[in-house]
Amino acid sequence: MKIFLVALLSLLGSFAAVVSGQGGGAGGVEREVVVSADVLSLRSNVLGEERTVRVVLPVSYGKTTRAYPAAYVLDGESSGFLVTAIAARFLASLGRVPEMIVVGVHNVRREDDMTPAGLDVPHLNGFDKRADAFLSFFADELFGLIGAKYRVQASRVLIGHSHGGIFGTYALAARPDVFRWHLSIDAPLYLADEWLVRNLSARLEEHPDDVGRWIAVDAGGRAGDAWERLKERAPDGFVVRRFSIEGESHESAVYPAVYQGLRALFFDYPLEEREPRTLLQLRAAVEGLARSYGAAPAPSRRALILQSENHRLMGFGKEARLLLEEAIALYGASEHTAALLAQARVVEAAGPPKETVADVLSVRRATAAAVGPFVGAWELDSPGHPRNLLRIAIDGDRATGSFQLANPKGERGLLLELDVIEVHDDGRLAFGYINNMRPKGVLYYTVERKGNDRLVGSMTFRGVTMEPRMEEFLATQVYEFRRFDD
Repeated sequence: MKIFLVALLSLLGSFAAVVSGQGGGAGGVEREVVVSADVLSLRSNVLGEERTVRVVLPVSYGKTTRAYPAAYVLDGESSGFLVTAIAARFLASLGRVPEMIVVGVHNVRREDDMTPAGLDVPHLNGFDKRADAFLSFFADELFGLIGAKYRVQASRVLIGHSHGGIFGTYALAARPDVFRWHLSIDAPLYLADEWLVRNLSARLEEHPDDVGRWIAVDAGGRAGDAWERLKERAPDGFVVRRFSIEGESHESAVYPAVYQGLRALFFDYPLEEREPRTLLQLRAAVEGLARSYGAAPAPSRRALILQSENHRLMGFGKEARLLLEEAIALYGASEHTAALLAQARVVEAAGPPKETVADVLSVRRATAAAVGPFVGAWELDSPGHPRNLLRIAIDGDRATGSFQLANPKGERGLLLELDVIEVHDDGRLAFGYINNMRPKGVLYYTVERKGNDRLVGSMTFRGVTMEPRMEEFLATQVYEFRRFDD
């Protein structure tokens, strides 16, 4: 049975604006507002009752044959499941988390299922406390059902709010083979003198090789002594983090906690998109996550496409094509990827790039004698441009320099060392630095002296291919620097 979670429109507000990972834009973000869920039922022999789960599949699931990590959400009939489904899709579309299958587990006897036998609290002592049986339900029955019907990896995370956080924290200590990752949302971890935290701490001290992640998000709660000890003594392979969300109630904390908690759990998944990486480097990066994740995730579609664009603009058409073909294999084809693939093939057919960033940086730096007329500080003084500050100096027999960026108010901040300083045969000064944008090219200025107090010239990108509109724009720009007295 399949249902459509149209409630997301009213429940999730801005999250519903961007949820999937296909379509237009450099990062391949598609706008989608309806999410479908499969509804499954199974007879649990462990619990002696019928159980219901809802399953939301990743956007690319029907276009690929690969397996996906899974997030299991307690209180699966609640709005927390809907929040998780949409947050997971939104974050995956931006390359912040892997695409994942989201499984919502409905309640039958909530407090019985989620209360461990060892938690001695008066107001919970009237329940059956069958948390161990509930864990066995996951390990021995539910995982088998999900694995038989869907392509799932061994990478699993459990998400629990309130009492669900009690169960999840207990599960990490009692049976880490079932769930190695847990997101606990505003759970009463203080109960019984922090018994849950002390229990987990004892487990980790006895098993220092354990690998896992525990993110605890509170609605303004305070951490106790046991928590501090756990944080100090957690093994290197076990990530422990706790933070608070201010201004939220116990119930409303779910919305921001799921979003921030998923980002915290997958903190090492996003791949730096500005630094050029080949397909082999991206594969190696995610393979390095296999031990902590339980299985290597796929590189994000966003990273693959943006890195393909990096290489295309740098003139490396073959690498751009390989990255796009990987994106299509892992996430399916679209009109967007087809257009990008055609562009990559054009660049590949043109042969090696005529100039690379390495070529630009290999130019011999100007000597002290050649750069002498330009030594000093020069402030950019051109309409429509911030008042950046250029400094040219001499160190021994070599030229050195920096370029300090300013905001529109003229306040200077980021200081960049010049990567290129040369003086052309016609006496013009050329200087540049590697930009901090995508793709990584060299912002290359060429200026000439106009009297004693002015430098006038132009700027271009070198080592990369500019888009025609950018090239046309830069051709119209004149950069004028005036001598600046500190």
